[in-house]
Amino acid sequence: MVYEASRVAVPHHDPVHLADAMSDLQHWARCPDAEIDLARAALAIARDEYPDLDEIACLARLDAMATAAQRRAGRGAHGDTLLAALDHELFRVQGFTGNARAYYDPRNSYLNQVLERRTGIPITLSLVYLEVGWRLGLALDPLGFPGHFLVGQRGAGQVRVIDPFNRGRRPDEAELLGWLAGAVGPGAARAALPAALAPVPR
Repeated sequence: MVYEASRVAVPHHDPVHLADAMSDLQHWARCPDAEIDLARAALAIARDEYPDLDEIACLARLDAMATAAQRRAGRGAHGDTLLAALDHELFRVQGFTGNARAYYDPRNSYLNQVLERRTGIPITLSLVYLEVGWRLGLALDPLGFPGHFLVGQRGAGQVRVIDPFNRGRRPDEAELLGWLAGAVGPGAARAALPAALAPVPR
């Protein structure tokens, strides 16, 4: 699950806040996959480190970015027009980008900090992309690609791969195979590609 992949970021120095965060996560774990609110689950994790974080403000920021993208795309827009507006809002207007220089900075793992600083790691930037895209009605899926979380857009029997860490780049098959070869070996990369690009549960 996507939210479980972020649980490593929960520190263990505050038992009270940790208990609250775990209670929230257990709530989402009991929900059917389609009903899991990834943003709220991620903010539950962040609340242990940032107990005063404003969840409503964080969610409102996601809403506002979706509203801006929808306004840019125009009423009734869908598909590629909406996707282009989403990319424009997140990467050109807001300036979200991967934190390659300080990849292991703990703040990269907390959604509230990613929203504030507009930088993070592949899974948290993918979370932002997914949450804003879902608010636009886009058919997006989390892709648990080994070593580099990605987003997939479904349509016409194909999956378009999106890399939010690299400002929404669309890696081609050769690039994906190169990344995968580093995880499973060059000889196994092509056979492993379909599974690597399969959607993962929330």
